Amino acid sequence: MRQGGYILLVLAASVMALQNIGCGGASREVVPVKGRLVFEDGTPLPAGTVVILDPMEGRVESASGETAADGSFQLRHVRGKAGAEVGKYRVRLGPPKNDPNTFSQQVPDSYLEGGELFLEVTPGMGEVTLKVKRRHAPPG
Repeated sequence: MRQGGYILLVLAASVMALQNIGCGGASREVVPVKGRLVFEDGTPLPAGTVVILDPMEGRVESASGETAADGSFQLRHVRGKAGAEVGKYRVRLGPPKNDPNTFSQQVPDSYLEGGELFLEVTPGMGEVTLKVKRRHAPPG
């Protein structure tokens, strides 16, 4: 199911990209978006964790990227330009291709669905730090 969740996440991002083909260029300014994705204790999530910005406003397109070993990431607009459009986003996370099981053991499913993290992209914004809660181990 976890690897299947990653495939669905990639498929959904691809469908969103295809829906936007032929709709003209980005409707808002695209600005660089860099940051770090870490657990609340500052430990980076697994390298290759996928970060996806889903727009919360109309006429804004998505952006995505992957984390490095230190949790750093840089986003790329769906049309290929570095950064994301100015606007408000729901942040969804996806497991790394090389180790989806470790991700699913550490990160609650709500982060896959985009219900935990939100980000507003603004002109001239600095680097961001996105903090994730760890999945609690089952009692016992």
